[in-house]
Amino acid sequence: MATNLELRQLFQHGDLRNRIEPGCIIAATAVLNEAPGTENHSNRVIWALAVFENPSMMAARMHMALLGKFKDSTTAQIMGVADATLNTAIADLVNAFAVGS
Repeated sequence: MATNLELRQLFQHGDLRNRIEPGCIIAATAVLNEAPGTENHSNRVIWALAVFENPSMMAARMHMALLGKFKDSTTAQIMGVADATLNTAIADLVNAFAVGS
């Protein structure tokens, strides 16, 4: 389990952030292609458009949430997480951020 200090250090880790940003873009693209009847769709679209407007800022927010989600993992496990797992975790967190404007 990563300590709070280790999690904080991972927040500054450029390689991890550079993997999260494309994950947000992938999730945003999926939202734009989802059925309009999807739960919370309108707010999810607002979130997706915000990702395309400022992917770096949205990745920073998602980065914090992911560190909280993976808090029970070691730093090595967090850094070694597969892109598919990371992208799924990002997609799972979209509704937490999709709260409208």
